[in-house]
Amino acid sequence: ACILGAVAVAVIGLAAKRVTASRHAGLIAAGIAACYPNLWMNDLNLQAESIFILTIAVVIERSYAFWHESSRKNAVLLGLAIALSALARAEGLLFFALVLIPLAVRLKERSWREKATCVLLAGVAGGALMAPWVGYNLSRFANPVYLSVGSG
Repeated sequence: ACILGAVAVAVIGLAAKRVTASRHAGLIAAGIAACYPNLWMNDLNLQAESIFILTIAVVIERSYAFWHESSRKNAVLLGLAIALSALARAEGLLFFALVLIPLAVRLKERSWREKATCVLLAGVAGGALMAPWVGYNLSRFANPVYLSVGSG
């Protein structure tokens, strides 16, 4: 968990660098993240927060990558990042609706068909990444469980 927290600090720095296009901003953000107790205090509890923080940072970084270069490849990478966050905590699925779709809709100089293709590719990639876990959960519980049932 401590390694995940350290990687999260580095990815937060990379995300800040991508957002601002400034290496200094990335270093400052990584420094603040390293000192922020809410980022590392859950590492001791071995809960999902450590990996969720990392995956949120990856989603942010990939979101800005998709915003700056709206290629199909970046759409797929964003979909995979969102799926990883959903595997860490089920509410990560909300990023599909709250991040991916608004980003795709606001793409400039892209046809609606291309925007829909980006969303579809990201969704398929994310779904393919989550499918083994969802299938495993559906096979082992009496009642349907897709990603998680929360606590308990």
